[in-house]
Amino acid sequence: MSTDFINDFLVLFSSFKYFDYVITAILIFVGFLLAKLAARQVNKLFLTIFEKLKGKNTSLPPASFAFSIQLIVLGITLLFILKVVSPQAYLQEVATYILKAIILIGIINFGLKFSLMISFFLEKKAQKTKGKFDDLLAQVIGKALKIIVYTVGFIVGADLFGLPLNSIITGLGIGGIAVAMAAKDTIANIFGFITIVTDRPFSIGDWVRIQSNEGTVEKLGFRSTQIRTFYNSVISIPNSTFLNSSVDNMGLRKYRRFSTNLSLTYSSEADDIESFCEGVRELIRQHPQTRKDYFFVHLNNLSDSSLDIMLYCFFEVESWNEELAARHRLLVDILRLAKQLSVNFAFPTQTLFMSKEKEAGNELASKQVIQEKENSAKLMAENISTQYY
Repeated sequence: MSTDFINDFLVLFSSFKYFDYVITAILIFVGFLLAKLAARQVNKLFLTIFEKLKGKNTSLPPASFAFSIQLIVLGITLLFILKVVSPQAYLQEVATYILKAIILIGIINFGLKFSLMISFFLEKKAQKTKGKFDDLLAQVIGKALKIIVYTVGFIVGADLFGLPLNSIITGLGIGGIAVAMAAKDTIANIFGFITIVTDRPFSIGDWVRIQSNEGTVEKLGFRSTQIRTFYNSVISIPNSTFLNSSVDNMGLRKYRRFSTNLSLTYSSEADDIESFCEGVRELIRQHPQTRKDYFFVHLNNLSDSSLDIMLYCFFEVESWNEELAARHRLLVDILRLAKQLSVNFAFPTQTLFMSKEKEAGNELASKQVIQEKENSAKLMAENISTQYY
């Protein structure tokens, strides 16, 4: 009897004027519930996976996949409901396109969130490595993932809306020739980007010289590379430049050269100059950041107003700031040494001697006198060589 009652109730309810609308509303409500539950569970699963991958010392940005998953599940559920309810033809067609668009937006949004998490994860891992190129590679992978997401989104969208993929690809192939002719600079920039990634001429943070441009590499893109100059401005250099131009990477130097002249006054004694040069050599040996197997400190020139001692050495440092600090220490130590040895540094001066004119003598030195003076000079030079060396 109870079965007959239920059947009679369903027949009576189905004859109700708004039966289809009530069933549709119930199904839509169920669809929203399914989307909410599925989004929560799948989002929890992905976040758990990333929590295990990131490690203890890596923090990931607070991103959620819930919205994307809700759109995808809701769109699929409503499409199923649409086939069950079967409304009028034109309404079904419009609703189908709208729901497919919702699914496509959900897929693209999910892919972008996923690529963001991967990119951030790789950048954090790259910061822990010694090589700077890993930072550059992390940026490249992040941008490549976004391109892949949009490409997959285009393909999925074409499939969802029933567009002929073969015709589209053929059209792109024909149109691509015309685009390639018009965008040859863009293609050259992309090849330049590939050259940078494969050859690794520099990394993020390196000090480079490219043609007349000099600065620190900040960002690498598919079209251009951004360099922060020492005036704090940013220069965007097209990547095609790297195909035909040399890159002077100052950041890869193991040693940084330092070459200067130490100018002493002409009143300095020869012995003092010898002592001073040897003292400077010892300062280089004792300096913690100098190259010990290759340096020169010698009297190199007799200038107009000074005796010039060439100082040529190398610092083993990793940054310009460390190089400046190393130079500072060495030069201050040289000043202290000069003060202790009573050696004075020279600066450009001219001395004017004023005297009365004397009448020139008519007698010339004889050849014998000149010969005696030459022999005396040779003897003095021989004694100096024997005594000091």
